[in-house]
Amino acid sequence: MMMMSRRAMNGLARLGRPTQVAMAMSTKGQNIEVQRMKLRDAPFEEVVYGNDVGIRTVTFNRPNVLNALNLPMIRSLTPKINKFERNPTVNAIIFEGAGEKAFCAGGDIRFLYENGKNPETRHLALDFFREEYRLNYTLATMSTPVISIINGITMGGGVGLSMHGKFVVATEKTTFAMPETAIGFFPDVGGSYILPRIGRKIATQEKYTPLVSGADALVGQGLGTFLALTGERLKGAEVFGVALATHFVESKELVDLRNHLVEFDFSPEVRQSMRDDIIDESIGDLETEVDETNQEFLSTVEAVFGATAKDDTVEGIMARLLALDTEWSRKIHTKLTKVSPLSLKVTLRQMREGATKTAAECFQMEFRMATRMMENPDFFEGVRSVIIDKDNAPNWLHKSVEAVTDDEVDRFFQPLPEDEELVLYTAAPASDDEE
Repeated sequence: MMMMSRRAMNGLARLGRPTQVAMAMSTKGQNIEVQRMKLRDAPFEEVVYGNDVGIRTVTFNRPNVLNALNLPMIRSLTPKINKFERNPTVNAIIFEGAGEKAFCAGGDIRFLYENGKNPETRHLALDFFREEYRLNYTLATMSTPVISIINGITMGGGVGLSMHGKFVVATEKTTFAMPETAIGFFPDVGGSYILPRIGRKIATQEKYTPLVSGADALVGQGLGTFLALTGERLKGAEVFGVALATHFVESKELVDLRNHLVEFDFSPEVRQSMRDDIIDESIGDLETEVDETNQEFLSTVEAVFGATAKDDTVEGIMARLLALDTEWSRKIHTKLTKVSPLSLKVTLRQMREGATKTAAECFQMEFRMATRMMENPDFFEGVRSVIIDKDNAPNWLHKSVEAVTDDEVDRFFQPLPEDEELVLYTAAPASDDEE
């Protein structure tokens, strides 16, 4: 038997290393794809689709978890919604949540927590954000009207499913909130686009336009900023009063509303704008009149949280709350001291930047932010505290907002490597007849 020198053996060992590395990389890639394949398909019962003449119905059917949105549901919804958009015989799509408690109470936070904290599975959390935002953007750009009946809790991911469509129907059972700062996150799913605009939307009404100059965009940001930073809840008619819902219908009228909507069978000659007007009037036939929005409250919120304030920082907001010295301002100040200081500063920056961006730019910004959040200990500590252990005693990275630096905030908004940026697709135009 021929003997080999130690030097020759070491040389062969060195030659073998690249092969081993390549094999390891290949195995890792295979493992990632296996992990992804397990999440390809949603069980049929988690999203229920219905077909009734010119209407398609979509029911989020996870009532035991308040219809929370998971990745398989997103992967079921996205191609289906695009098929509806391509079908010229589909006049409208109705979104509802199963059960009496929720439309959709948010995204699958446990999934994001469990996969995001581990670098080996973090790609799954990023897949969730990437595909959720693409679905939201499709809903924001499609011509087929989406009628979301938010009869119950509508938070986080549920806001992304409902608020980008043309019609949002609130009831007395509706509860709206974007409570992400409490878990060390930020109000995503297009919150950058929706929230900074609601003050102007209330003020201008029929004259409202989503994109305005930088100076005009500063006006009316207080209400959305207040909701984004505090996570405060709006209930029932309040959701309509602040222009987050387009209609308010009592829950006892919903059966009649559905029956009314499914009767429509528009001919191809009817323009989309005319179809929208007819749907709008039909929902309006069953509306209940509600009290006007409390103007004094809106003025106070604008003075404290608005972008035109002299010190437009989180510190300035908290100082104004203390100076106001009312029961409401003390309560809100206390609430802000308990949520993530880093999230507060990131969210305020998000609101100000989102006010002048297009919807596409907002989603791309949010994906950058979400990617950095998966490396942010505050998110995992917040979820642990509120959802996992439920001790409501988070140990945040910073003890106060004063300790958060501008550089830390800037990092959340920096571009990603080009191949990691969010790529968006507009909704497919109507063409061949499809289901």
